[in-house]
Amino acid sequence: MSESPLPIEVMKGVYLIKVPLPNNPLKALNSYLIQDDIRPLLVDVGFSLPECEQALSDALAHFGLAFDDVDLLFTHSHPDHTGCLERIYSEEMSIFAHMHSFIEVNTRQEMQRRTYLPIVDAIYDDAQSRRQHPNRQSLSSELIPLKEDYPLIYIKEDDVIERGGYRFRVIETPGHDSTHICLYDERRRLFISGDHVLERITPNISSFFLETDELQDFLDSLDKVRDLDVDLVLPGHGEVFTQLARRVDQLKAHHFERLAEMEDLVRAGHRDLIAITSNAHWKYPNWHSWAVEQKFFSLGETLAHLVHAVHMGSLRMTIEGIAVEFDLAD
Repeated sequence: MSESPLPIEVMKGVYLIKVPLPNNPLKALNSYLIQDDIRPLLVDVGFSLPECEQALSDALAHFGLAFDDVDLLFTHSHPDHTGCLERIYSEEMSIFAHMHSFIEVNTRQEMQRRTYLPIVDAIYDDAQSRRQHPNRQSLSSELIPLKEDYPLIYIKEDDVIERGGYRFRVIETPGHDSTHICLYDERRRLFISGDHVLERITPNISSFFLETDELQDFLDSLDKVRDLDVDLVLPGHGEVFTQLARRVDQLKAHHFERLAEMEDLVRAGHRDLIAITSNAHWKYPNWHSWAVEQKFFSLGETLAHLVHAVHMGSLRMTIEGIAVEFDLAD
């Protein structure tokens, strides 16, 4: 007998499916099923894990559906939203995403190696990390997107997806991921936010391109959606919520506080990424004892704020070989 929770109807014909993310601090992914007489639409699918596949299968079976009865839409490329595709893929599916292919995603990630690999090496140079994860490949399952390619239907700004009486407009919202999109039904005042705006969690904004300002992209994307006429927000993790504008303002305030903290840490003499990150304030203490994956995300978030401060002119970045250091701007 299945132990998966039943889908929850959050708006007429729209169902929340809680997909478990084992051994992950996020606990669960919010997948959404939009019922339709012809082809229901499933938004985001979880990791490539049997627990994710089972939760989705049980939810669809509740409506008498199987995987080849539904189409898919991905809010962005991260593996906790796309990974289970390799378990549930059917040739009958149409798969909508703001990316041309998973090869494109992998290519972009490969281009980040100038900072990505030194960061990973720095994590593993920490003695506690070596004890926790002697095999460096343990990092890959949560950080590496799908290696196989699948036929995707590319969707972009202002494209419209219609299912079950809903008319969702695509809104491009880069920041948490360069491929990120949200869906907005103006008539129903319904907003599917993916990981762009979450109720309690602050979306991770990581930068691994030193030349691009990922945090500025995110802040611009927050401004872009702030004043939408929305009654209900359906996020990728956590609880369904209201008051979109209020939450956007909270997220922006958090990042401005974080920027000030980064500058204070540099002013105090912390220059390299590890030193700045390990001395920053986080929800959980003792950064050196964290799991490798969480260290990686925290380093990426710190780098995003530092690079933004460089673009804003308050910090200066120096690169010597693979070493990157930050100082106060003159």
